[in-house]
Amino acid sequence: MAVRQPTIYTTGQVAKLCAVSIRTVARWIEMNHLKAFRLPGMGSEYRVLKKDLLRFMEEYHLPTDHIGADTGYRVLLIEGNDDIRQMVRETMKDQKLDYTLYEYSDFIEGLINIGLIKPHLVIFDYDANKAHSAKLYNYINTDPQMKNTRTLILTKGKAKDKEMAPMNKTGISFVLHKPLDPVELLKKSSRLMKKSRLK
Repeated sequence: MAVRQPTIYTTGQVAKLCAVSIRTVARWIEMNHLKAFRLPGMGSEYRVLKKDLLRFMEEYHLPTDHIGADTGYRVLLIEGNDDIRQMVRETMKDQKLDYTLYEYSDFIEGLINIGLIKPHLVIFDYDANKAHSAKLYNYINTDPQMKNTRTLILTKGKAKDKEMAPMNKTGISFVLHKPLDPVELLKKSSRLMKKSRLK
């Protein structure tokens, strides 16, 4: 079963959940009714943590039952290519394990969310974020709560040993080469989730 529940919401998503306009959400934030923050380099765009949204909705007696809870394994996908992200999403629907898929096209948002989600499995595009890849894996390996998090890296062709060296030291679980084979993706993601003992 695949369910995707964000842990960080945009003002547009909050507006939809609360059945109001984006401008109304912005006023709630400006009046300090709803706690929010800005992402670096994103101008005036706000983001709202799930826990803060739930607290706000409960305080003002807004229904929260449509904001579901996470179930099963947690899978974090950081992929900037829409086609690859869709391919992974559609392939994972055939996954027999119970999981929740979190998708992020932006590296910064993905890195912020990884500490909140504490995923069992991270699927990450190496080619799109070579400069940040080692940082991501170091982050995973320095957080005691993610010591058993498995990582599945996506890359085109065979990445050079010199390029991969910093991440090999941090414990990549498996590498899949593009174009991705759906059967291989399904098999490897299932195996890696099962190996994780993260609660």
